[in-house]
Amino acid sequence: MENKNNAVNDIAHTNKDIIAKVLTENYRDKSFSAYGLKNVPRIKRMLSSSYPVVTATEFYGDNVFLLEGDWVLVLEYESQPLWKDFIKYTKYASFAIERLLK
Repeated sequence: MENKNNAVNDIAHTNKDIIAKVLTENYRDKSFSAYGLKNVPRIKRMLSSSYPVVTATEFYGDNVFLLEGDWVLVLEYESQPLWKDFIKYTKYASFAIERLLK
């Protein structure tokens, strides 16, 4: 939805991770060492984590970051991750990289 200033307003599709998403917007220039990821570059900026697709499905990731060195990090909050979730995360990373290359 666009407002008077032509800015796009994001509408939450679920409230499950809204607080985490707000907090991650403050991660610029931070590292992921608190998550135990000590060899991952620092964050340059947060990327869109909404992935509209032409098919009947739309993917929404929790958080996607562009890191220093142009790495892409998909950060998902799962209470009980399953191996099949990694297929979903690979799709999220693919969509983010495709968007970056446009």
